[in-house]
Amino acid sequence: MNKKDPFHILMINPPMRSPAVPPLAPAQTAAYLTGPGLSIEQYDANLDFFLNHLLAPRQLTALMNRILNRKRPSSLPHAETILPDLKKNPEKWTRKITEVSRNLEALRTEEFYKPESFITAHKEIQDMLDMASLAYSPSQFRWGRYTNASIQKWSQAKTFFENTDTNPFLSFLQDRLVSKLANSKLGLLILFVSVPDQLPAALTIAHFTKNQRPDLHIALQSNHQMQTGAADLIDSLLPETDLKSLLKLIEQLDGFGERCKTAWPDFSGLPLQDYLAPCIVLPLKIPDNFALDSLPPSSFLTFGAKQQQKLNVKGFLSEDTRISPAYMTKLSHEIDGKQLSFVLGLKCDWNASYGPDEFTAAYKAGVRIIHWQNPKGKSKSLVKILVDTSRARIWNHVSIPHNQDRNLIKELAHFMASNPNIAHSWDHLSPISSLFPGPEKVS
Repeated sequence: MNKKDPFHILMINPPMRSPAVPPLAPAQTAAYLTGPGLSIEQYDANLDFFLNHLLAPRQLTALMNRILNRKRPSSLPHAETILPDLKKNPEKWTRKITEVSRNLEALRTEEFYKPESFITAHKEIQDMLDMASLAYSPSQFRWGRYTNASIQKWSQAKTFFENTDTNPFLSFLQDRLVSKLANSKLGLLILFVSVPDQLPAALTIAHFTKNQRPDLHIALQSNHQMQTGAADLIDSLLPETDLKSLLKLIEQLDGFGERCKTAWPDFSGLPLQDYLAPCIVLPLKIPDNFALDSLPPSSFLTFGAKQQQKLNVKGFLSEDTRISPAYMTKLSHEIDGKQLSFVLGLKCDWNASYGPDEFTAAYKAGVRIIHWQNPKGKSKSLVKILVDTSRARIWNHVSIPHNQDRNLIKELAHFMASNPNIAHSWDHLSPISSLFPGPEKVS
């Protein structure tokens, strides 16, 4: 590579995650890298796959024809209901395909806030995902989720990487990634895997890229374990919390970059208007190596105002439990009764360490939703937290982990089911297992 040319880095967010919110990890990494010798491109392959491939009418029509012409039955649970209807009423499914673009667009408009319109659009989209699941069986798509029960061993994964019948990502990569790989200045490709559901696509991208560009260095930034066999596809495994390793890798690859001392992510390289939400809401997390004390509320306010002005951002969803109601109390004192131009959502550990005054102050600071996780303590004290939050006019969303005390779960579930005006929404998290179980061996 000519050293006079910028060292080009392609950062990819693989399928499958929700197409409603931009990915945080690439934006955070991009914010750290600076220097005239670097050229950085963020590519949300997840959004591109969802909008321009899997749910594109032309692709859905091809998938429907594949199902109708297939002789072998599918073992997926919904096959018993969808497949007979698809064969009996193909005109109905053709009409549903033609309406998919309208249903996707409904999620970007005020229709999102109308329960009937939202439920209808979401159901129609899920019907299309169920049909795609039948076409690529045993692959299974849900909103922001992907599973394939046939991939349990590394040997099975290798077969999956090249199987166009069951791997939904191969044709997508041929259509959308080849042109990006053809960039002669491309020196490093980084895959960002935040959840296990992204691994099948991420490793398919790595396998595909190795065939297209054997010379290209591929790194994977993730905290999820990989099996030894992945070393054939991944050249470097980068931990999410140590960006010094990335700078060192860039230098080894004949590039040059500097670390920018900022805690705030850079979303400017992403197509923010395309996400399936009625307004731009960005995820937010302060890097672990930044102490919260070094980021006063004034810094947060300045960042939020700049993003609102530059990108027309309407809100932020914090993924950092350190940004708590207590931090929001400091923020409310900082703004001193002024109205913020954006709203906030928090993710907090569910315990009895907060009081009513903090929730009142958090609302004044712009907090409109709190995502509660990891419940600890007695059910009575945890319920009080929800009551205090709702009284402060803040939406409660609760996630119950799968390994929680059963009696506690039963008591909390009973309360939440009986009090939807207090526990506004909740979900029960399923166990997370590694797609390729085994020790972390990639270096």
